Amino acid sequence: MLNQNKAKVKKLEEELVILNKDRERLSLELSTLRLIISEINRGPDLDKILNLIMEKAVQIVEAERGSLMLFDPKKEELYIKSAVGLSKKIVSTVRIKPGEGIAGWVFKEGKPLLIEEGAKDPRFKEFENAQVKLKSIISVPLKIKDKVVGVINLDNKRKNGIFNIDDLQLLSNFANHVTIALENLRLHREIKEELKEHGLIHEIINSINSTLNLEEVLLKVVNSIREYFNYSICDILLLDEQNENLYFAATDGYSAKSRRNIRIKLGEGITGRVAVTGKPLVVPDVTKFEGYICSTKEVRSEITVPLKAGGEIIGVFNVESRKLSAFDEHDLRLLSILSVPVAIAIQNARLHQKMKNLAITDELTGLYNFRYLKEHLEEEVRRAQRYERSLALIMADIDHFKEYNDTFGHPEGNKALKSLANILKSNVREVDIVGRYGGEEFIIILPEAKQKQAQEIAERIRLKVEEYKFINNKDKDYPAETKLTLSLGVTSCFREVISPQGLIYKADQALYLAKRKGRNRVEVI
Repeated sequence: MLNQNKAKVKKLEEELVILNKDRERLSLELSTLRLIISEINRGPDLDKILNLIMEKAVQIVEAERGSLMLFDPKKEELYIKSAVGLSKKIVSTVRIKPGEGIAGWVFKEGKPLLIEEGAKDPRFKEFENAQVKLKSIISVPLKIKDKVVGVINLDNKRKNGIFNIDDLQLLSNFANHVTIALENLRLHREIKEELKEHGLIHEIINSINSTLNLEEVLLKVVNSIREYFNYSICDILLLDEQNENLYFAATDGYSAKSRRNIRIKLGEGITGRVAVTGKPLVVPDVTKFEGYICSTKEVRSEITVPLKAGGEIIGVFNVESRKLSAFDEHDLRLLSILSVPVAIAIQNARLHQKMKNLAITDELTGLYNFRYLKEHLEEEVRRAQRYERSLALIMADIDHFKEYNDTFGHPEGNKALKSLANILKSNVREVDIVGRYGGEEFIIILPEAKQKQAQEIAERIRLKVEEYKFINNKDKDYPAETKLTLSLGVTSCFREVISPQGLIYKADQALYLAKRKGRNRVEVI
């Protein structure tokens, strides 16, 4: 009887020890969970939260080692985000593909595992540099909205080396708090990024709306977007006047000169395709895009968004990267948002330029009008006198133009004026200013041109006009082509004080002399 009582007492004492141990563990679990919840609510320091969870999990379950692995969707592999009891070398080198090893199996299947002898399990795989002896293993998937995002692993119970179902349940509870922390961090980052993007988009819009100069607008757009969002290359391509080709209107990340003369036909390449379909394209690997037009061997991925104004496509927004799969839905959404104010800014700048051009150009010929010629000549005279540089002026008049109009009619006369304007523009230097002085008279301002050079230009123009076939309406009473000639007067100034009116007077006198000497000639004063 006495022995039986002693046995019962001993059994009760053992049960009490177990109960006390279970109570201590439960108390530790509860205090740990409160601590974890407090850290989660305190802020978005994910590394701190994950390290705390792993430390407490290893401590409570009495494991030798533990690791928390997250999935990298771009590299399609699991990597160690937090670890206890593993060397830095193992943490930095171990990478696991879905389905590979025990952790890979748990990630792929989304199911927890409790294994008594890990090294004997058929799913076990020994990794290089991971020189550890495995006994018991528990591995639990990390799920956010039923999507597996990672795995928590613990191995080797410190005393008897075998984990039990309670250990697995505890690790599952911890896994739930890991996913809460990950989701909170994701939401916090999304909100933070969204607020940042809204601010940056607002800054970009303010920046591009600060000017109505088209070239400045386009440069501000590509510079701002590339700088703010850390893109490698940013371009704006616009449709030409014939709506047949795209040209690089602005670029950042390349030399603008290297792309100035590039033309892309509609439907060709990524940008040409978007310009035709009006639908954006995200290309993770440009080498796999059929018909890709290679601008540089460095480009690996590309995203292109159409620019629309009034329902019409006016060009495309193009961003390129030196990395594969550099762009995602986030970049597409961002560029799509920006494309609307950018297209509006482009149209506003174009409208402003059109209104400005109307104020300074002749409606019929497209040449500068008298008002612009007068203002620009005043400016050039001041510059020539200040810096002691030469300045030349050519005045031209169509010979017998009244007779041409009387014979063929004013519509044919207007066509002739347009043709003559094109001849004048195509036979002067890039810096020269060509304008319609009035009626059939024209003026050419030649900055820094000496008299001889101006005379040569005038003679070249005279010959081109003399050779040109001015086509009329092929009336049966008139020849199918009629020639016109031009009389030109040339003058210049160098180191002399002369007013713009004085310079025009001298050119007019030279023109008058050309008329008196028989027309279709160049005279110099």
